[in-house]
Amino acid sequence: MNAVLKYVGMRFDLYALVLMTGIGLFLVFVDGENLRRKKLKKDASIAQKMGYFYIVFAVAMYIIRSLGLR
Repeated sequence: MNAVLKYVGMRFDLYALVLMTGIGLFLVFVDGENLRRKKLKKDASIAQKMGYFYIVFAVAMYIIRSLGLR
């Protein structure tokens, strides 16, 4: 478990958090709305779910990283 926390701590920094959160927000708000306007409701739903996943995953990895640095 300690090795996993150290690996995550080395690989996941603030830049990765900002990047993944930005990608998630883009998928939810920009891409989802553009697909909805093109009447691609299923694709819009998938894009929004992926965006939410990116946001939750980024925050979870940052919390795990914070726990591993202590």
